[in-house]
Amino acid sequence: MKEARPAGFQCSLMSSALCASKNDLCRMTAAELFDVYDGTLGQILLLTPMLLQAASTTVRQIRCLSSWFDKDCGQARRKSMLFERRYRQSNSDQDRNTWITQVRAMHSLYQQKNTYWSTRIASNAGNLRKMWRSLASTCPETQQSSPSPSITAQRLSDYFVDKINVVREAIEDAEQPSFSVYAGKQLTSFRDCTEDELRKVILRSTPKTCLLDPIPTEVLLESIDILLPFMCYV
Repeated sequence: MKEARPAGFQCSLMSSALCASKNDLCRMTAAELFDVYDGTLGQILLLTPMLLQAASTTVRQIRCLSSWFDKDCGQARRKSMLFERRYRQSNSDQDRNTWITQVRAMHSLYQQKNTYWSTRIASNAGNLRKMWRSLASTCPETQQSSPSPSITAQRLSDYFVDKINVVREAIEDAEQPSFSVYAGKQLTSFRDCTEDELRKVILRSTPKTCLLDPIPTEVLLESIDILLPFMCYV
């Protein structure tokens, strides 16, 4: 599989928007650049059967850590796995198209769930009670009744108030602190990260993959030199 990747995936990568000139990229916002990265890799993945198989294998190995991954997401994933097995057995173009269509629908569902809950939580940012209700509805274990805590809110408040009063009494007769102006070196700006520095950070990081990654990390690392200019610009 690894020998087939440069001929297919990496050639598609080099002719995609991820290898565009900096003059084209400079007109985009950070959000637009992220959408280009995520969308382009996802599209190339769907057009490369070997990589799609690798991605499906990776997804099966990932636990459902996202709180929005509910019964509908589980059913969509099982349906995608079913169509994949059918295509592997028949190797027909019709079954392949059915499988690809289902995978696209599955990722679309994932994105809808993620967008819905992100929007709902953001809309309740000013009301902690509503925000907690939104979060609790995605975590079944939080809906179970729990025993009354032994420490009440009043006892916790009294503990910190008493502790502050003790500190104030201890330093009441202390001398006033003196301050001096710092005349040493100051950090006033950041320099751009080089491609070599970014490459070292990525290669030293643990090669883990989550459901939201457009391609498996293993495939990303094999094409890191092609993607580095785009990543470094972002």
